[in-house]
Amino acid sequence: MAKLTDVMADARAAGTPLVVVQTADQIAAMTAICNSTNGAAKVVWDAARGVMGINDPGKAFVRTLGSPDEVRMNSTNPATALEMADKLPADGFFFMLNAHRFMQDAIISTATLTKREPYKTNGRTLVGLGPTFDLPAELRQDVVVIDDPLPEDGELRAIAEKLTKASGLNCSTESLDRAVDAIRGLSPFSAEQVLAMSLRKSGIDLDSLWERKRQQIEQTKGLRLQLRGPKFSDIGGNAAIVAYARKMMAGKDAPRAIFLIDEIDKSSTGSTGSNANSVDADYLSVLLKEMENRGNDGAILLSPPGCGKTLFALALAMEFGLPLVHFDFGAMKGRYVGDSESAVREAFKVANGIASGRAFVVATCNRLDSLAPELRRRFTAGLWYFDLPDKSERESIWKVQQKAHDLAPLSHSLIGFDDEGWTGAEIRNCCRTASRLDLKLCEARKYIVPVCQSDPKSIESLRTLAEGAFLSANYDGTFTSARSTEGERRVNLKES
Repeated sequence: MAKLTDVMADARAAGTPLVVVQTADQIAAMTAICNSTNGAAKVVWDAARGVMGINDPGKAFVRTLGSPDEVRMNSTNPATALEMADKLPADGFFFMLNAHRFMQDAIISTATLTKREPYKTNGRTLVGLGPTFDLPAELRQDVVVIDDPLPEDGELRAIAEKLTKASGLNCSTESLDRAVDAIRGLSPFSAEQVLAMSLRKSGIDLDSLWERKRQQIEQTKGLRLQLRGPKFSDIGGNAAIVAYARKMMAGKDAPRAIFLIDEIDKSSTGSTGSNANSVDADYLSVLLKEMENRGNDGAILLSPPGCGKTLFALALAMEFGLPLVHFDFGAMKGRYVGDSESAVREAFKVANGIASGRAFVVATCNRLDSLAPELRRRFTAGLWYFDLPDKSERESIWKVQQKAHDLAPLSHSLIGFDDEGWTGAEIRNCCRTASRLDLKLCEARKYIVPVCQSDPKSIESLRTLAEGAFLSANYDGTFTSARSTEGERRVNLKES
């Protein structure tokens, strides 16, 4: 992505009068623009301090507006400040901090629009700064939107080297590489701060650094960063998709982060048709655009509840030491359509900063009919069906869960009951109950009602949908009932 200063230079060369910059660090973005341009008057406005000069010509201009107290008293209101901006000298810059908070106001949008012609005439530029913008309709054709990209690895490494050198630390190349991995996705200022707070006499405290990064990332609405969890050896089963994941991670441009959209069928993101309101449609549009524009590959995982879809996504990240970014679209929903669009776009910008453009998106669902076809097509790694585990898979899951719950290991033939049709979650719950209540597994079993018993019709419906159309997470190729090692199980379910 082009640097902010290069894009701004192009805008100035074209005589662009109205610009907004979407940036995670408004002060740094403004400073970069000022340092890369000529000595024309540069003025900044914010709602707390009013209009202030940045350079000498800018300060001289502000003095023409009145005494410092008068200027501050009269210019904290953005409408009044924009009136003062009419007098800005030729070729000058008028910056507005947190401009995203005011652009929807009718007076402010009108005052901004009226700057277009006079500013274009003599080379002036009005620059609004904010994390993300949803411009009102009357400004969308007149204001150029510029994205200030989060720092790339080279810039982050320079920050790490500068800080460690200043602290007298002689860090290895590997240590610096790991530090860059940990601060990827942060603004330059945030990266510098969290890294500085994680320096120790012995070197860089990576655990502290990741934890501070997690806290920073979770300030973004609807994002949650997970750094610990199970690995493939902790889940059991799903051999085909695990093998695919290993090949993907060993291949070209392997992902640097996993994005998880859990139960996307329950999210408004998947809504379409006449029942989808404008916010739902906006979610869908932004999700598709962001995945397409940023080149995010992904997979949709379908199964009955409890068959390990979410667990696989967690294990995929943890197996290869990748951050897992949870997307909560419900938490991103705003009161108005534009609020939701801005929140989703900002979340993807932050998350893709963590992944440095190389993310793998995993969406789980328990039913597919609520997902729009265009959404399904965007998940280029395919649709995977997680069936109920077969006998060998259940035996593996029992061993994992007995160990996890400090239960005496038992062979599959000694658990004391028929577990045919059980999901991995039900095996886990049985072990958890046995551990908590100090029971044998066969005694804990009476507190478990497996989904094959409580809702057999939904399982058969999903299998019918997946038949020959979905990749099997359990074995190579597409899902087919004929490849089951327990064919009688499906017969029994159909007869239930």
